[in-house]
Amino acid sequence: MSHKTKRNSDLNKLPVRFEAKFFSDLDSRTVLSQEIRRRRNELIEATGAEESPQRRLLCDRCVFLSIRIETMEINAANGTEDFQPGPYVCLVNSLVGILKTLGLDQQVKAAGSLQDYLRERSA
Repeated sequence: MSHKTKRNSDLNKLPVRFEAKFFSDLDSRTVLSQEIRRRRNELIEATGAEESPQRRLLCDRCVFLSIRIETMEINAANGTEDFQPGPYVCLVNSLVGILKTLGLDQQVKAAGSLQDYLRERSA
């Protein structure tokens, strides 16, 4: 059996026991886990995902993809990893799809003046 065939067949094997892992299980002392939480919280707040478990799941995927993409870019720029455009484009397209679903074009509503607010409130 060739090395390539053996490697592909190993990918098809199911683990004996599945062990779920979650972002909440990350060691919060590490810089990476703190950055993941910061990005996740920022995205959840920006997209209004507090109320929606589906949107929170998409936010988690978005954070993972964005960090993976950023890591690929930094490694390529530093010359520590060969740039692979295929996987990179696939990740970017996936990220864009999730961002569109979450509301890529969402913009913060412009805040009016205090006088406008008081006028609306008294009306």
